[in-house]
Order: sequence, then structure tokens, then C-alpha cells
Amino acid sequence: MVESRLEKLDEWVIRQVSCEENGKANTLAGIAATFPIKEAVMLPVYLKVAPLITPEGGTRGRESKRANSAYKQHTSL
Repeated sequence: MVESRLEKLDEWVIRQVSCEENGKANTLAGIAATFPIKEAVMLPVYLKVAPLITPEGGTRGRESKRANSAYKQHTSL
């Protein structure tokens, strides 16, 4: 399939993209690598944008305790 599409182009370049440059694709590849391969399966992928939860700073009082608790639960998975 790829070769047939490349034949239609007059000029093309293959370039390797580093993991640092394309972190989302690297993450997705890591997830896909954990699935056992029995047959080809199409999985829908949704990107959910969420603020980063850090153990320090950014919040005060009760909000800080909730953020720290959420961070600890997330990192212990």
C-alpha cells in the first residue's frame, strides 16, 4: 500500500522523527506494543487534554491536598 502511494509522487523523502520531537506518537506506540497481536484491530483513540497535576505548587489549602492526593493515586497506577 505504501509503495503504491509513493509511486504516484514525483519526489519524496523518508525522515525519522525522534521520540522527543513526536512524544504523542511514541506514547501511542508504547500502548499499542502492550497488546497481544492476534489479528488486525482498529481501536478508536481520543486525545483528552488535561492540566498537569504536580505534587507541589499551584494550589493552596484544601485544593493542594486534593491535588497531591490525585497525583499520588495517578503515579501509583
